[in-house]
Amino acid sequence: MFVQAYDADSLVKVAIYAGHISSSEYERSVACALEMARDTLQRPTAMARVLVIVETPEVPPARFRRDLAEADKQMPRCDFAFVTQSAVARAAMTVFNWISPEREGRRRQVFSRFDEARTWLVAGGARESLIDLLYSRARAELGGSGARPVGNVERRGGRRTPC
Repeated sequence: MFVQAYDADSLVKVAIYAGHISSSEYERSVACALEMARDTLQRPTAMARVLVIVETPEVPPARFRRDLAEADKQMPRCDFAFVTQSAVARAAMTVFNWISPEREGRRRQVFSRFDEARTWLVAGGARESLIDLLYSRARAELGGSGARPVGNVERRGGRRTPC
């Protein structure tokens, strides 16, 4: 499953990938990432913060990895925290960070635990209470009634969106 909680006003997102991820869920995750990228382009001096938690052994198909990387590259300023228990995934992200170093206004870090990622984001200026709220929302959706999630629907500018 893919679930996320996103606060467009603060440009903060918590996304969780757990268990089996369907093609439609990967497509939705790309659409949500592109929506956040568009939001950041409207406020290029604001710092976006993304916390991605991976709780699945599945590797996303190459097409989706490429599309998510493209959305990420569009964000002018972003702190990106990636949480996984997989030592192989953490090592791969570390190598990626060596090959593609951070640039001004962009930080990336890999963690094995949520609390480590939260501490790092907060040290960079994120509001701990907002990260905790978004994490709780995403976690609740993931563990909800058993129905397939359709996204954390937020009200944005008078319209409703699945991202």
